[in-house]
Amino acid sequence: MMKMEEFSQAVLGAVKEKLDGAFGAQITTNIKNNGRKLTGICISRPGSNIGPCTYLDDGYAAYRRGHMEIHEMAESVWRQLMEHKDDMKDIRVENFLQWDRARRRIYPKLVNAGMNREGLKTVPHRPFLDLAVVYYIEVECAAGDGETASILVQDGHREAWGQEEEGLYQAAAANMRMDKSPYFKSMGEIFKDMGPDGTNPFENGGADVKMYVLSNQDRVFGAAEILDRDILQAVSERLADDFIVLPSSLHETVILPSDDAPEYTGLANLVREINTFQVAEEERLSDHVYRYGRDTGILEIVA
Repeated sequence: MMKMEEFSQAVLGAVKEKLDGAFGAQITTNIKNNGRKLTGICISRPGSNIGPCTYLDDGYAAYRRGHMEIHEMAESVWRQLMEHKDDMKDIRVENFLQWDRARRRIYPKLVNAGMNREGLKTVPHRPFLDLAVVYYIEVECAAGDGETASILVQDGHREAWGQEEEGLYQAAAANMRMDKSPYFKSMGEIFKDMGPDGTNPFENGGADVKMYVLSNQDRVFGAAEILDRDILQAVSERLADDFIVLPSSLHETVILPSDDAPEYTGLANLVREINTFQVAEEERLSDHVYRYGRDTGILEIVA
């Protein structure tokens, strides 16, 4: 049975044969959010150093179980790469080196500080509760269908721009409000949207309409909405109450009016259980529970 390194090299060789020199291809190892290490194959056109990647880890697991052969994996990888081969062809890396061009495409993202301790050493960031605010550049894919890709801002970007972290934060916070409207809906509204003919499929099944989801309209990295004090205050005014924040994932948080919330220890156990069994490892945000005080305007960890 091949080890991961041997497997990836074998798949790379087979993929290169299919590419027939039209693209360069290489193995890449990326440390994703929460320290998850992924091995993939990236391709790029001649004269370019940017292009699509696809990861091999799930395929390697299938190979080890005897469910996939090398040639099958190579075929799957090649098809995925060809499907996205033009997504980034019009992206010019040099644009990211110019602050005046890059600043309008920078947005904030919240990640778990402890689980990303090593990665944060080379990434501009600031602490926020048990989390860290990092920054990404959003780029539009060439397909023109509204799909975007994100590039994590590294210290090298910041240095090339001649900026301190504070400048990144101010640009990201402004862009978040200019470009990404907040999304705030009750679970009842969400379930109703899911049901046929506008009905709530859980209407008689105990769905708690006093639970809400806070994100952005894209539902991508929307947990960062809790950075906006005006949004938090607006939520508290709408609920006429303090409220509890459950960090559902990188992409959203769940809001509970404080008067209706179960005790904190039970909520923390619930968050841990959901993170363990229902949230992908690289999308987990925190196992803690937060509370926002309507009168104080403070968001704090309570469990």
